[in-house]
Amino acid sequence: DHGVATVGDTGTGDRDVNFTTAFSGVTYIAVSSLSGGAAGSVANSRTSSADVTLLAFNASGSALDEDHDTIIMGDLS
Repeated sequence: DHGVATVGDTGTGDRDVNFTTAFSGVTYIAVSSLSGGAAGSVANSRTSSADVTLLAFNASGSALDEDHDTIIMGDLS
């Protein structure tokens, strides 16, 4: 079980998702898409087995606070 412990707002378009239980390594996947109606993208940065950073951008490449949906998968056997 790798539930979400916290979601931190660390700046415009920047969210840090911390897991209740860390994955066994950084070889998990996070897939996101904007869901609030704005054109743009979400980048995922995995530098730790215990959290992932989600960065949202508008179509011009500027940081954007917008609703987005994310699914995170790993440690599958």
